[in-house]
Amino acid sequence: MKKRLVSLDVIRMIAILLVITIHSASFCFSGGKLLVFNALGTIGVPLFVILSGYLLLDRDFNGLYLNKFIGRNLLPLAIAYFFWVFIWYVLSRFFGFLPIGLPPQDIQYTITEALFLNPTNNGLWYLPMLVALYLGTPIVSIFLHRREGADRIDCYSLLLGMLIAAFGVVVPTASTILRMLQSGVQFNPVLNFNIFSADVWGYSVWIFYYLAGYFIKKIHQRHLLPSKRASFACLILGTVLLIVWHFIKSRHGIQFEVEYSNIFVAFASIFLFIFILEIDFSKGDNICEVISKGAAFLSKHSFGIYLIHFWVIALLGPVFQSFFSGFLCFSVLFSAVLTLSIIICKIISTSKHLSKCLLLIKPKE
Repeated sequence: MKKRLVSLDVIRMIAILLVITIHSASFCFSGGKLLVFNALGTIGVPLFVILSGYLLLDRDFNGLYLNKFIGRNLLPLAIAYFFWVFIWYVLSRFFGFLPIGLPPQDIQYTITEALFLNPTNNGLWYLPMLVALYLGTPIVSIFLHRREGADRIDCYSLLLGMLIAAFGVVVPTASTILRMLQSGVQFNPVLNFNIFSADVWGYSVWIFYYLAGYFIKKIHQRHLLPSKRASFACLILGTVLLIVWHFIKSRHGIQFEVEYSNIFVAFASIFLFIFILEIDFSKGDNICEVISKGAAFLSKHSFGIYLIHFWVIALLGPVFQSFFSGFLCFSVLFSAVLTLSIIICKIISTSKHLSKCLLLIKPKE
């Protein structure tokens, strides 16, 4: 397996583990420890989006690849979302609740949700956001390709990039700072730069992460990425600043809230991506081989694990919480959730049709 592919598998593996982390932590911790785990967990979803931009935005959508992209990426994702909405509906009626303490929805709302006519209000929010990004991918890719050979950045591209960064991460972070200062000034940005935007958390930040993946790839191809030592230092700095940020918010009476559009989340996510990208997993020793195989397996099943782990946590979390606490509770719950989610994915994947439709596991070409 090539170094680049192993690195990308490792990134996807870390992303799904971080997502499970943030959803498991609330059953095991409180106070400062919960803030730390929640802060770290918010890095997971941005990693997924950066990875998608890295993989897709430099493709040639002027040729035959456009039809392949629609058939292998866009339509399967939209179809999977449609089916999972109804699967979640059936599960919610059976168990009497939706994950994260939400009441079950009625069938009328579920139908409109499946047709993108109403927000999900649950863990499925990530899928409409990704569908929206995929719809805009050919347009953004063609735009980027046309400017790729230019000697210098034109004024329009520079302006657009600055606005995406500003409304993606700078303005939302500044808005929270103003809340902490109790200045009475509020920012409610009306410009949304997501192409074919979905009404989900973060708004303009998703095109920011998507483009970050593209530019990381271009810089990587030119061997201009910072060294592992430098990227690791930036990763540590970003992570520490992110944790400190949440403690400062807590001191000002602001409860933890998921902030994908926070500048420190963006900083830590980007440099975690770069750091992993720079690691050589092709040494051939036992550790690298184990990491490569484990990452490839979890990467392949990450979509299914994401959708299933919500229900596993919702069912196991209260049980484990009554027997364990602290790090022991987290370790046991995290391991059980990951293991059971994988087992359910493997059961579903025994059917080629369900594997392709529900887990988005592509058949080998």
